[in-house]
Amino acid sequence: MEDTIIKEAPPIPTMGKWCEEEVLKLGPHFHKFNGSDNQYDRVTHFSLNDQENFKKLNGIGTITSVHICMALNNPNKNEITFCPYLEINGQRFDLNPETNGSFRSEENEPGLLKAQSDIVPGIFRNMIWENWEEAEMHLMDDLFHCKDKNGLLRRVEYYFITDNMIEVINDLNKRGITGITLYPGIDMNKFNKRDKISFTPVLGFTTGTSIKVEGRNKWLGILESNGDETLIEYSRPCPPTCP
Repeated sequence: MEDTIIKEAPPIPTMGKWCEEEVLKLGPHFHKFNGSDNQYDRVTHFSLNDQENFKKLNGIGTITSVHICMALNNPNKNEITFCPYLEINGQRFDLNPETNGSFRSEENEPGLLKAQSDIVPGIFRNMIWENWEEAEMHLMDDLFHCKDKNGLLRRVEYYFITDNMIEVINDLNKRGITGITLYPGIDMNKFNKRDKISFTPVLGFTTGTSIKVEGRNKWLGILESNGDETLIEYSRPCPPTCP
C-alpha cells in the first residue's frame, strides 16, 4: 500500500508576523531577488482580481468598515513576503503583490529603480508613489513606526477607511466593483515627524461603468477618477489613530 502524501497548506500572511518582525528586517519583505540580473525587484502594487472575491464583495450589500491590514509571510528572498489584505465588514480579501522594474542592489545604486511603473495612475505616480519608488531600502523601516507621547515606538498594524470614504466605496460597489489595487506610497510631509506614520496606502477601484471626476471632488480623499479607476487615499493608521 502506497503512503499517502499530505501536502501542507501554504503559509498564510498574518498581522502577527508583521507585528513580531524585527524593525531592521522589514525592508527585505518588500523585495524579491531577480536571478536573471542579480537585482532586487520592489513591489509596486497589490491587486485583488479574483472573480470569486468580487462575487463575495458584491454580495456584501452595504459596506460599513474597510481595513487595510498589514501582514507578513515567512521570510523568502525569492518572493515578496509583505502581503497586506483587505478586511471588509470583517471578511478577508487577500491581495496579490506585483512588481514592475528592478530595484538596484546596495552594491550598485541603493534606493533607485531601473524603470518607472506605467501601471500606476499618472497623478498619483507624480505624488506619493514616486517617493515609494525612490526610497532606499534601509530607510523603509522608518515608514511604519512612530513614537507616542511617552516616547514608545509604535508600529502601524492596519489602516481604516473613514466613513465619508466608505460612502464613496458603497457607491462604487453599487456600480459593480471589478478591480481593486493597493498602491504603496510615502508622504514626505510626515517622514521627519516622529509622531506620524509616513507610509500611505492608496486604494484604486475599477467598476463596470465609467466615472469622470476632475481632481478632488466634495469628498476629501479622492485623488483622481479618470473614468477607469477611482483613487481613494484618505485612511488613518492604527496605531496611533485607532478608532
